[in-house]
Amino acid sequence: MHLRFLSILTLFLCLNYVGQGPLAVYGETWTNPTEIVSENDDRIALSPAEEEWLAAHPQINIAGPRSFPPFYFLNGNDELQGISADYIKRISKRLGIAINVIKNLPWQEVLDKAQAGEIDLIACLAKIKERESYLHYSSPYLSFPLVIISKKDASFIGGIEDLHNKKLALIKKNVTVGWLKNDGIDFIFHEVQTPLKGLEAVSYGNADASIENLATASYLIQKQGLTNLKVAAPTPYGNYNLYMAVPKNMEILGSIIDKTIASISPKQATDIRNKWLTVRYEHGLRVQDIVKWVMLTLLISGVLILVMIIWNNKLQVEMKQRILATSALKESEERLRTLINTMPDLVCFKDGQGNWLESNNINIKLFQLDHVDYRGKTSETLAQHTPFFKELLIKNAQKDEMAWVSGKGVRGDERITLPDGTSRLFDVIRTVTFHSDGRRKGLVWVGRDITDKSKMEQRLQQSQKFEAIGTLAGGIAHDFNNLLMAIQGRASLIQMDIDPSHEHAGHLRAVSSYVRSATDLTGQLLGLARSGKYEVVPTDINTLLQESIDMFGRTRKELAIHTRFAPTAPVAEVDINQIKQALLNLYINAWQAMPEGGELYLESRETDLNEKFCKPHQITHGKYVKISITDTGVGMEKKVQQQIFDPFFTTKEKGRGTGLGLASAYGIIRNHAGVITVYSEAGEGTTFNIYLPRSGKVAKDETVVMSQPIKGNETILLVDDEEMILEVGEEMLKKLDYQVLVANGGIEGIQMFKAHHKKIDLVILDLIMSDLGGEAVFEMIREIRPDAVIMLASGYSVNGQAAALMDKGCNEFIQKPFDLIELSKKIRHLLDNIAKPQK
Repeated sequence: MHLRFLSILTLFLCLNYVGQGPLAVYGETWTNPTEIVSENDDRIALSPAEEEWLAAHPQINIAGPRSFPPFYFLNGNDELQGISADYIKRISKRLGIAINVIKNLPWQEVLDKAQAGEIDLIACLAKIKERESYLHYSSPYLSFPLVIISKKDASFIGGIEDLHNKKLALIKKNVTVGWLKNDGIDFIFHEVQTPLKGLEAVSYGNADASIENLATASYLIQKQGLTNLKVAAPTPYGNYNLYMAVPKNMEILGSIIDKTIASISPKQATDIRNKWLTVRYEHGLRVQDIVKWVMLTLLISGVLILVMIIWNNKLQVEMKQRILATSALKESEERLRTLINTMPDLVCFKDGQGNWLESNNINIKLFQLDHVDYRGKTSETLAQHTPFFKELLIKNAQKDEMAWVSGKGVRGDERITLPDGTSRLFDVIRTVTFHSDGRRKGLVWVGRDITDKSKMEQRLQQSQKFEAIGTLAGGIAHDFNNLLMAIQGRASLIQMDIDPSHEHAGHLRAVSSYVRSATDLTGQLLGLARSGKYEVVPTDINTLLQESIDMFGRTRKELAIHTRFAPTAPVAEVDINQIKQALLNLYINAWQAMPEGGELYLESRETDLNEKFCKPHQITHGKYVKISITDTGVGMEKKVQQQIFDPFFTTKEKGRGTGLGLASAYGIIRNHAGVITVYSEAGEGTTFNIYLPRSGKVAKDETVVMSQPIKGNETILLVDDEEMILEVGEEMLKKLDYQVLVANGGIEGIQMFKAHHKKIDLVILDLIMSDLGGEAVFEMIREIRPDAVIMLASGYSVNGQAAALMDKGCNEFIQKPFDLIELSKKIRHLLDNIAKPQK
């Protein structure tokens, strides 16, 4: 006991004595190696050739590292700052020349531009042999020692020898890396991109140390508040010198720069440096101090150390090692447990008999095992505490057995009903673990909830399916509308020439009725293609609903219709005809679901949709108008609901449905930036909910009726590449007493407009043409005459290309097929409301 006390006391005194000697930290100051003239002498002795060069070059281009604080960097206002920048400003002032700073160039590009003669001066760089072939260096004007940076509480580092087996944060191409390797320092390389990243790696404990020049280290430590860092020791690699450099062929400028740098006085140089660097540095013992005081300590306590060595017997050493091993094992287990508990996946460990060994927190909470001692119990035993495990046992037993027998991982999707009654889809992986001798040890069960991901994938697949079918449907609708245009036009022309009492007048009215029915069908196709929105106006949704249900209800007397509308009429910007078409499709679907009659409920109200609801539907959260259509019909099973909006899907017998109605309604609502959902139970009826973005505009009254065409006498150019459209269009325009020019295709249309542009009052332009598209023709016509009045005509609706043309200033749009009255109305609206060009 006395020996133990004496040895401890002696060591304490030795260490205390050493701590008061040379172990105390000490400071160093920096020196600037530049030779400088008198502080009061601002004149620079330039040769005549140098004076002549300056006169011929009143401005020079400079560049430097993109971000190299505190030497050369841009602040938050994109202003050049730093020690080198202040030197450059003094050089500019003394020489009386302007400086053009080229900013934000990658370092290699700076060197390339200097080599190409596009940069006159590089503000700061280190001297490397390979650059001397194309650069002329100035004398070094800044010099700082390279030092080792470590955390304040890090183990002792007195020089580079102490960096063995340490993790160093260094830039990959830094010359220090090569120096350390040449000196045989076996360190662990931790690559960083910038000096700041290196210092942060040390501060955050990701690296043991970094090597950096003192100026950069001091500035960044102070600027970034890395208060847990210190300068541990100097390095044997001397000072980090910075130079200015000019291209090799501009050595006269290099001579001028050297003389100017030399004219900066020591006081001025110190003022510049102290402006950016105000910290001194501290490091630990120098090598000679370590040797001196270690030897002193050994002399004083040699005998006591020998006694302590004998006293520390083998048993105590083994005891210590065992304690350390146990502590390390516990730490390792704790890290593993923390890792597993932070995982978002369900994790469970079982032994070969199916007993639960461990489970992570999310698994315990989800399966309500918080207050159950589950360890050492099978799922069957746990079912006595939590009924949920009865279903889980049946589903999992066979798959667990398959994984155990095969000895390989088994993976698959499993839908699991949770204790709260909800059902979720999991991606489950079962992996067998083994003993060192190859025997099976246990089973690891990992489940990832992929319910939301699966729903998103299903919606994406549905969206892609709609897009493909929509493209086809849009093309068919376009060609079909062109054909209907020819039929409708001919019928309109004949109707104007015969008396309403003529025996064929009824046939013509029937033809027009059939064309309208066919147009409704193309409207369905355009809705399916999400291309049916072409006359959007702010609309009173209550009025629209009332008009649509009144029209439908007049022919469906077996239905009891109930309405409940929002007290304040909600307004949405919609294509009235297309929304009516979508509503009619839903009414018909409800009617067909109630073959014996029933009740139909129609409701409107204003609502706010949050981001959680909107994100899966890919719409913007905010204010919406909600329309609900509910029937008391036969309802639908879940499987049918998943396909209800698919094109050509129908549960009706042949002849009672095409499978386009609900698909078209879906496309129309989605094209209005809205969403439609369905809820149904077999035998309990169905509810469709429509959400349309609410508008703050005033609803527009669209009750304009015209029974007779309006004529005129202006000149109109008709451009189309369909012969039948040109023929019927020309006849219709002539019937309205207009002067008509006809162009077959876009190229002929441009040629004809060039020849007659002074007398043309209106151009009716097709969108899709084989030789030159409508958009190109539109732009070329506006180049010839910017005030040209242009009306777009197309079998497509005003979406896509047509919408782009309308945004560019196209004056009007008319949807094919159109009759004589509609055409005359559009033409007169344009010609009477838009200023005519001077002829």
